[in-house]
Parts: sequence; C-alpha cells; structure tokens
Amino acid sequence: SGSHCLKLRLVRKTQAGHLDQLSRSATAGASRRLVRAHFLGAVVLKPVANDGIRNVPRVEVIDGQQRLTTLQLLLLAYGDAMGASDDQYILGLLQRLTQNSGEYTLQSQVFKVWPTSAFRREFEVLSTATAVEQVVEQFPPIRRKYARNYQPRPLLVQTYLFFHAAISLHLAGGVDEEPIDLDEDDPLDQLIYAVQNRPQISKSVDPKMIDRSKAEKLLQTILEQIQLVEISLDAEDDAQTIFQTLNGTGEPLTPSDLVRNFVFLNAARKFEDTEQLYAEWWKNYDEKPAIAGYGTETGRFWKDTERQGRLKSPRLDLFLYHYVTMRTAQDFKMGHVFQEFRDWWEDATEDQATNSALKSLAASAKLFEALVAPDTKTRFGMFAYRLKALDTTTVYPLILFLAEKASAIGVDTFDGMLTDIESYLVRRLVCELTPKSYNRTFLTILSALSVDGEVPTRNALQSELLKLSGPTGVWPSDEQFSDAWKSIAAYRRLRQAKTRMILEAVELQQHGPKQEKRPFDDPLLEPLQIEHVLPQNGKSVDWPILQDEGLDSAVFERLLHGFGNLTLLNDVLNPSVSNGSFKKKRSAIAQQSSLRLNSYFQKFTDDDAWNKKEIDDRARELLKVALACWPRPTTKTAEGG
Repeated sequence: SGSHCLKLRLVRKTQAGHLDQLSRSATAGASRRLVRAHFLGAVVLKPVANDGIRNVPRVEVIDGQQRLTTLQLLLLAYGDAMGASDDQYILGLLQRLTQNSGEYTLQSQVFKVWPTSAFRREFEVLSTATAVEQVVEQFPPIRRKYARNYQPRPLLVQTYLFFHAAISLHLAGGVDEEPIDLDEDDPLDQLIYAVQNRPQISKSVDPKMIDRSKAEKLLQTILEQIQLVEISLDAEDDAQTIFQTLNGTGEPLTPSDLVRNFVFLNAARKFEDTEQLYAEWWKNYDEKPAIAGYGTETGRFWKDTERQGRLKSPRLDLFLYHYVTMRTAQDFKMGHVFQEFRDWWEDATEDQATNSALKSLAASAKLFEALVAPDTKTRFGMFAYRLKALDTTTVYPLILFLAEKASAIGVDTFDGMLTDIESYLVRRLVCELTPKSYNRTFLTILSALSVDGEVPTRNALQSELLKLSGPTGVWPSDEQFSDAWKSIAAYRRLRQAKTRMILEAVELQQHGPKQEKRPFDDPLLEPLQIEHVLPQNGKSVDWPILQDEGLDSAVFERLLHGFGNLTLLNDVLNPSVSNGSFKKKRSAIAQQSSLRLNSYFQKFTDDDAWNKKEIDDRARELLKVALACWPRPTTKTAEGG
C-alpha cells in the first residue's frame, strides 16, 4: 500500500496447479486423492547493490531466513545421502539448487544462501562436505565431564544430521551400525534423541540399497509440493516497516479462521442471512468460555489447544480435522484441514442450505466437546476419559459417526459399541501391541459401517474388529490378554495415567447396586494415586520377599510393578502408608479405604506376609474383573448376534 511496491509470486504455482488438476480427475472405478502442497509462508527479499560483474547478484532476506536455511540444509543432506550414487541427474540438480555456477571474487558467493557470521563456519562445512562422515569428523561428539550424555553439536549440524538420517532411512532402510527402532509411538522424537545423544548417528548409504523410485519422488516432492510466497522489495522500500506489518498485526490465520471465512463467503453469495447464521451457529466457537478446572490459555474453550500426537492445535482446528475425516473416511494431514473441508463442503452442501449444514456441524461439535472435556458421570464421558488416558485420538472420527447415530442405534447398543472399542484398545495396550496403524484401522472400520441409509450395528462393529490380525491389528483373545496381564510390569512399562485408568476401571467394574455410591466421580480433576503394596523403597527387614535370593531380577520387576502389587489410594492416605511394613500398611488400607480394590486386604491377618504367591493370586483376581470389564466376543458370537 502507499509508496510500497510489493510483487507477490507463488513459487511453482504452475506445477502445483497442474498436479491439482490431475489429482482431481476421476479414474475408472476409483477416485484419486488430491495431492496437497505444503505452504511454508512468505519470504521478503530486498536487492543489495551489486559490487561489480564478478560478484553474484545478491538479495537480503528480510523475513524467512530460518526457512531458507533449513531448506538448504535439507538439500545438502539429500545430496550427501545420494553422494555415492551414480545418478548424475539428481546430484547435478541438487548441486544447482545449493551452489551458484561461475568463478566469483569471494568463495562464499558460490553458496545460494550465506547466513550471518554466527553460523558461517558450520554452514560452510555442511555446504562443502560431500559425505556425512566429513561432517561428523569436523564436529565430533564431546562428552561432558562427569556426564552421561554428549555435549550437543551446533544446531545447524544437528539439523543436517537429522535430515541425512531421515532421508537415508527413507531411501535405503537403515543408517547406522546400531539400528534405530522406529516402531514406537513417535519415531521423529526417537530420531531427534539419536541425533543429540549418539556419537555416530549416520553414515553414507550403500548406493546398492538406494531405491531410485523413492529418490525421484522425494526430489519431485521438494521441487513441486513445497510452496513459498516471494515478496520482492524495490530499493526504495522501507524493509523494516514491511517486516513489522507482516509480523506485528496479529496472529496468523488458523485453519478454522479460513473455514469460517469460506463458509460465510459462500453463504453471502447465496444471499443468506450471514449475521443470523453467525449468531446461531458460529458465535459459540469464538466466544464459548473455558471450562472451569481444566486450565486455559486463552479463556476460550475452542481456542485453547489440545495435544494430538507430537503437536498442539486449537480445539476448533482439531474438531474440524476429525469432522471432515468422519464425513469423508479419508486420511489427510492436519495442515490440510481447510483445503479438505473446502472440497468436502463444496461437494456435500451444493444443494443444501448453509443453516442445516452448520446445524449438523454444531451437533458434532457438542459431541467432540464431550470427548475432550468428559463428564465421567456418564458412560460416554467415562469412555472419553479413558480415551484421553490411552492418548488415542485417531478413533475420534469413528466415535463421532457412531454418536451421531446413537438415537437410531439405541442407548444400550451404543454403550456396548463403546465397550467393544474400549476393549480393543485396552487389551492391545496391556499386550503391548503397537498403536501405529490405528489411523488406518479405524478409517477402514468407519468406511465399512458408513453405508448410506443403514444404521450401524454392534455385530457389524465386532465383526470388523475381529477381522483384524497381526501385531498391528489383532483384538487380543482372553488367553493373550490373560498372559499379558499376569506378566507385564505395568507401572514401569505403561505410563502412569494408563495404569491408573486401568485400576480405576477395575474398581468401578466391581461396583453394583449394593454399593451406596462410586468412590470417585471425576478422576480427571481429582485423580487417585497409584500405590505399590510392596513399596519400591521398602526395607528388607519389613518385607521378607526382599530377602528372597531365589527371585531373579525380571521376576521381581514383574511382581513389584505388576497389577497384583498395585492399588489406588487418595493423596492423604497414600503418603502415610507408603514405605511401612505390610502389617501396618494392610491395616491402614483395610480400615480407611472404601475402594473395592482394597477390600481385598481385609482377609489378611497381622501374621500374613505379602509374597510372590499372594501377589500372583491378587493379579489373577483382578484379571477376572478386567475380563468382565473389557470382554471380547468370539467370531461365532459376533456373526450370530
């Protein structure tokens, strides 16, 4: 605006647009998913006066230094990972993206990007190295004095090593002498830890192991699916003013902001009453206050963040992500929420009034609210609480779908379906089976149950769950679950929140009409504490089992941290009995605790010991309750109804 002349250009817009067009075209018998570009934002560049024909033309990066430097590190790591290859086309293209051709007065002008003086040595080494071993040699790990870990390498070097390791894994399947296990919940965190704490994280890839097809697709993705907006200033433009304008006028637009603008723009084009639509259906998302007791960052429920996987996002963004996933039964990335919503909305609401579409959205939003801020006095709320403890959100689209149809399904059947899903997740947790395929698993089930005009049944859900097989899918049998229950060192192997949730569920399962009331109503706000009956820091004089030299370490670990030795106490009783003898601890627990979990200890006398047999016996008693809490039908039962 004013005297500022800004030239905006969407880098590689032609290629991305072409891909979009291709992706939208239908193929016989199947539809192709839209290929989404990843938008990195804007970079602001200002020309620098040239010092002569023998110097490379230069621009000063006003905004976007970190993004451009990171992209260069990605390209350098990719080139070194491919360095032993004879693929001159890819190597040549990567070199042209990181180096200027020609003879220049200063050696530094060969580089496409030249950072500030603080990072120049690291950047020059990374830019001139031809193999990862040269980088490691220049920046060797240095062990801190009296410390177990290594002194961190410079951040630019860590970034390069991370990219090199990740690309090597992608292209060749392995990177170092001690293989990195990436089958856990968060492989990126593991890779980052390895980069920071292993002296030799990566080595050059055997060219025979490189998958050429993957190499080409990776390069094509970098060239065509990463987008930047370039804002080029003229010499007379005030760079600082423009920088402040871009970065100081408020928060960036979130996916939900883009969705709101899109929805109401479309409504205006249909000559609908946008003010009335906003007041009735969208104002709640902008203004709903935070729920007391849950903590808040913004004072607004839908604007507060919720964690999903490694990242946190505003709740409204997460809801829209799960809502569109529920409607389309398609997988996509959180960064593409707006684009996916837009495409779905245009297809689904073409002949539908905005009012009815927003009404449906609001109904699902209420269900999502009950998932993230559960009322544990209801069956649905307790299920939602247990999902939060399990840290499993990939099932949300399926739950939203079933809950939307709960009235047609029937209350008892719907509750039974929640029990089936809960059983599937808890049994797999106790059996220590990986959750890494849950996204695909629940989308497959959602697709199978989403038949137009049909009400999903519990038999159909059970049949889909029972079809799953192998470590990534199986619904563990009673025998598998029982073996795992009796052998797992739960407190050590599972997170405390998950172990606590399981003990709470076993407690509630034992409550029936003969009990006056439940011992706890809101485990989220007033959690009980996990207590080891045999304490972790007990004295051998008080606990004969600690004097048993016949117990090997693995058996003792299982006894100490297994379900048979764990119970729940409140935050007043727990510290008072924590490390006492069994005689004192048993008496206090039996007399003071109202939990059914702890009524078990009333049968003991002051002369009884807490030993291997007693711990195993209690584990078996709790197992009976757990099997009733999380049942699994046989295939025959599920098919026969």
